[in-house]
Amino acid sequence: MKHATSKRSVDFVEFPYNSSRNVSCPEDIENNRKILFGHAPLTSVLSLPTNENVRDYLLDAEGKQRRRPTSVH
Repeated sequence: MKHATSKRSVDFVEFPYNSSRNVSCPEDIENNRKILFGHAPLTSVLSLPTNENVRDYLLDAEGKQRRRPTSVH
């Protein structure tokens, strides 16, 4: 099985949450992706660092269709 690699640093952030659910489909699992959703207090989201843009990571994610970067928010 091929493992995805990333250029981002391995920094961890504390993220308090109330619940989470794994909704990964078989194709996600085959490509070493995990899709989660859940509920968290607003204070958890507001304390996340904003110095990195997740769009840059998504453009380079292994197994994802390549797209052109846009300036749309």
